[in-house]
Amino acid sequence: MNAALLMVCLAGSTALGQPNDTVFKAPGIEVKTGQSDGKDYSYLLYNRVYLGRQYHKSQKGPNLHRLPTTYFHDKSPIGLLLKDEKAFPPKDAPPVMVLGMDVGTLAAYAHPGQTFHFTERVPTFVKLSLPDKGKERYFTFVQDALDRGAKVKIFEGEPRTMLEKHGPDKFYKLIVIETYKLPVIEVHKELLTKEAIQMMMGKLRDDGILAFHTSNRYYQLTPIIASAANELKLAHVVGKDSGYYGEMKNDFRYASEWVMVARNEKVLEDLRKHQFKELTWQAAQVFTTRRDVGLEKIDKEFLWTDKGEQSFRGLYYSDPEIDKLHDTLRDLEDFFMNRVGISHTQMRRISEPIGGVIRAWSGISAEAMNRPLPKGMKKDDKK
Repeated sequence: MNAALLMVCLAGSTALGQPNDTVFKAPGIEVKTGQSDGKDYSYLLYNRVYLGRQYHKSQKGPNLHRLPTTYFHDKSPIGLLLKDEKAFPPKDAPPVMVLGMDVGTLAAYAHPGQTFHFTERVPTFVKLSLPDKGKERYFTFVQDALDRGAKVKIFEGEPRTMLEKHGPDKFYKLIVIETYKLPVIEVHKELLTKEAIQMMMGKLRDDGILAFHTSNRYYQLTPIIASAANELKLAHVVGKDSGYYGEMKNDFRYASEWVMVARNEKVLEDLRKHQFKELTWQAAQVFTTRRDVGLEKIDKEFLWTDKGEQSFRGLYYSDPEIDKLHDTLRDLEDFFMNRVGISHTQMRRISEPIGGVIRAWSGISAEAMNRPLPKGMKKDDKK
């Protein structure tokens, strides 16, 4: 299974015509409610991108409001790490920093007394979890962790700046890095450079781990991180999770890809023990429609620095500019279903072939952008 198949969830949206209610709306931001297997939940959309889900507290049956979902579920690479009682014992669990809070899902893993820091650059997201007095709380992961006695703090602002300013040196056992930037057509380039990784390693204990969430439908990000890790002589491993565990009603577990970076291989040994059908650990590769290329190409071509070139040439899964047409298609779907009255089934018959054309066009364009430049020319890709 190649990495491209793992990335579709990040840019996913609600199913066409899904009758979910909007309970909060701000420019580009929606909180909706849905139901799965008779269980109610809320989820966050940003420009139709699905950023997180939380089940509601229930008076009947099992209570799932603390269940970590989507890319952070219990069997995902990051879930396995945070559940590891050797690395994160329930008593005296070491500190964690998360660069990118969204709905605060990772706070579900916070133990009483544990320091759990977040950064968040979208102020509205913070208010959805920690609202002003008298305002509604739409997601409770963070408040639940506070109620358990976890020491949760949120730093509002750009992630690298907030970590440099507020993160103590040699303090965290784990730093989780959300690589996508909103809108997700962009990434946090400033977090993927050699200098950024060197700075973040300085915030870790000797046995600490950087966990990069690299799920992305547009770009391969693992070679960039692997190049910097190799340059800095750091150990790293790529974890790919299919999200499917042979269970019915398993729609809360999403496929994901993670790159773990540490000072030495020994720190990553326990992670490698979790190798089974649904989750694999492997070395970084460059995927194209023609071949997989190993580390020899990664070291030569994909090292990013703060002042140097930061190009995606050779790393495209799809063309982001062409993929924007999917948003236009969804706008048309909404208009014809909600205003004109065309049924869900009729609309799918019309829109699915158009969507297929957009995907094929995007893939062809991506392959062209991945071709090496003629000798002597410099990469001019600044996306």
